[in-house]
Amino acid sequence: MSKSRIKYYLICFTIMGIYSVIIKPFIEKPYLDNDIRSFENGTWIYTITLCVVLYLMAVIFFLKTKEITDRLYVFLAPFAFFFFSSFFIKGMLDKGMLLFNTTTGNQYVTESYSVVKTKEIECPYLLHNIETLIGNEEELEKIDAIRKRKKQKSLFLLQNQDTVNVIYKTGFFNVKYLE
Repeated sequence: MSKSRIKYYLICFTIMGIYSVIIKPFIEKPYLDNDIRSFENGTWIYTITLCVVLYLMAVIFFLKTKEITDRLYVFLAPFAFFFFSSFFIKGMLDKGMLLFNTTTGNQYVTESYSVVKTKEIECPYLLHNIETLIGNEEELEKIDAIRKRKKQKSLFLLQNQDTVNVIYKTGFFNVKYLE
């Protein structure tokens, strides 16, 4: 393997490592899982558009070759690469868009939740309009940390049917996140 190829792979693995270990958790921290999932479900068009543009750029760049076997390779290799890497590109594109959403946040939205506690389950749930349920302990701890910072009663000390107001911020893509 040549030195340039080793450098290329080293750079790629370094970028993927930094993205996975540092950037992705940092970006996802203020968001709730349901908000991330609903946002990611609607961003496939951006990923497909980006992959098509990158594919066309690669094809145009490599079309300068003269041999037919090289031209066939020019069409197949980038297509295979972008097909298999589109999931990674989608993840990076989504996280970049969420980061942009966070940095452009300027509107506040308050949602009221009812506390739901049962004897079988130690951790409470937050219910909003019968459709939105926050029951993930990590997400409840995010909301609880904000409440404690504001000197409010802990979420875990509230009683059944108490009301909790959660203040979200929304950004450019209208995705709500905790501040």
